[in-house]
Amino acid sequence: MDPTPVRSGARRCCQIAAVALLVVCCGLIPVADGQTLYRWTDEKGVLHLSDSAPPKGTKFERQRLSPAAARVASKAEAKQAASKPESENGNESKRPARVVIKDKHVRQEGPSAREFSGTVENVGDVPAQGVYVGIRVTDTGQGDECVREDIDVNPSELSPGETGTFAAWFDNPCFLGEAKVDLTPGWQAKD
Repeated sequence: MDPTPVRSGARRCCQIAAVALLVVCCGLIPVADGQTLYRWTDEKGVLHLSDSAPPKGTKFERQRLSPAAARVASKAEAKQAASKPESENGNESKRPARVVIKDKHVRQEGPSAREFSGTVENVGDVPAQGVYVGIRVTDTGQGDECVREDIDVNPSELSPGETGTFAAWFDNPCFLGEAKVDLTPGWQAKD
């Protein structure tokens, strides 16, 4: 009897057994093309997307994604979270009131008279009350302060994003020479 067919059959049987063993082993190993992601928001309102489970007691969502989908999802969610206002991300902290001068105008009314006017805006997240614009005029030749006044803003209370106007007229010998003028907004945060 020729031994070749037996060896060929034994080889084929070993190959089939090896493939079967490989299939069984692959079934026991997690599939490499999938990834489990955990998504949660911490107590500070920061959105997390991680392949590690969140701290115990944290409410979270679990998703199974392919690695490519996980990369796309994490980039998209990070971009979306960054574009949302802090209050939508669960972070209720607000920027304090902050009033800025949007524009200002100085008009000469005579040899020693000037009119100052302009617009201010509250760029904070909290209303500002008692809003005014402080004007300080210094004679650059002598270095003396010759005008120190507060100009009322109308309205004097500005909600976030709201604007107000100011205007005042001053007649002072300080304006006859060179003078340095500083306009600075002032306000109080509303409680």
